[in-house]
Amino acid sequence: MTPEQKSGLARLMLRWPERRGELERAAHGSILDLYESYELASLAHIRWSQKAEPAAVVIAADYRRILIELEHDIAAALAG
Repeated sequence: MTPEQKSGLARLMLRWPERRGELERAAHGSILDLYESYELASLAHIRWSQKAEPAAVVIAADYRRILIELEHDIAAALAG
């Protein structure tokens, strides 16, 4: 597991504490790519959320939408 995949998994475990075991058990194969994408989108969202320029608000909102979509994809992958 790459550092980004581990960090994405950790973020998801904080987001969904009730699904920690499920997230850990599923940590193999293609779901690892989703964990990595979640980490990278989270970092981008944080970065853009901290900027003061008006365009940053729009970009941060776009990354928030991406995070929500990734959460749906991860939930679907967990469901099987």
